[in-house]
Formats: sequence, C-alpha cells, structure tokens
Amino acid sequence: MRTRKNFLAEGQEGVVLVVPDELRARFKSVDKEAVIKILKEDVPFGHGQMGLPRQAAVLNKLSEKGFASKIYGASDTFYIAEKIDGIPMSRLSRTQKMEYKSKLNGLGDNLAELGVQLHDFGGQNLIVTSSGELKLIDIGSGTSYARNPENIAYLKEFYAKEVRSVLTGKYTAN
Repeated sequence: MRTRKNFLAEGQEGVVLVVPDELRARFKSVDKEAVIKILKEDVPFGHGQMGLPRQAAVLNKLSEKGFASKIYGASDTFYIAEKIDGIPMSRLSRTQKMEYKSKLNGLGDNLAELGVQLHDFGGQNLIVTSSGELKLIDIGSGTSYARNPENIAYLKEFYAKEVRSVLTGKYTAN
C-alpha cells in the first residue's frame, strides 16, 4: 500500500499514508480525501503512548469541537482520518500565532478535560488550514490520565505553559 505517491509522514509510532481512491471507495463513511495511520510492527506498546483506538476516540471528540480531523474508522493497528491540509503552526510568525491564542487555550482545555497529556503539543502537530482553522493532527505521543479533578487541574496548568511555548516559539518537547 505504501508508495512514494501516497506517503505523507513517518514517526516513532507509525506511518501516515494518503488513502488511495480505490480503497477509500470501500468505506461508505469516507466522503473526503483521507489518510491512514498504520502502527509499525516493531513499536512496543506501553511507553506512555495511547493505543490507536484511544487516539481515534480522542481525535473524534476533538473533531466535534473543530480541533481535529474526523476519524472514519479504527482498529488496534490503524485508523482512517479526514486529511488535513495546511501549514504547521511552527512556521507562522509570532504575530500570526497570537491570533490563535484563544483557540490554542481551548484545545488545551479540551485535551485536559479528556485526560490527555501530549508530549509534543507544538512542533508539526498543530496545523493551520487555508480557511484559518487550527487542527491537531497527531496525538501518538500522548499519555492518558484518569479524568479526575486533580489530573485535570494538572493538565490545564501543563497546557497553559505549552500554549505560551507555542506562541513564543520557545517550543521544547516534554
């Protein structure tokens, strides 16, 4: 399935490919260009990373709020998602980034409420679309916490710091 034409990215956890039209036609719910994230066979699970079904569930919750792509289907080894085109937030000027402060704070609050800590909140994982929407495209480095008041408070504080890092361009992976 992986070809030079459909390859998008490769990370520590998996490979992301554009879903070919002939495969996309098999999924009735896939009404737009889509990507598939496939888990690498040699990835040991349990290093604080969430499994693909949990990632898909979190991304779907975020998509309901406009912060992520829609997930069309998921299993233990892959998920299929709406393809997001745009530019990484890291490539925007500081002035341009400041226009997204409230959206970044909203995204951080939503992640905290879901009990998810992303260890690479900035970087290339925040995309600004041509229509000006802010989208989170990958949460593979996330850690899932129990959703209790203490953890949510901790995560809200964590994301407040992360938003400041993204806005100032002083991004450091946690």
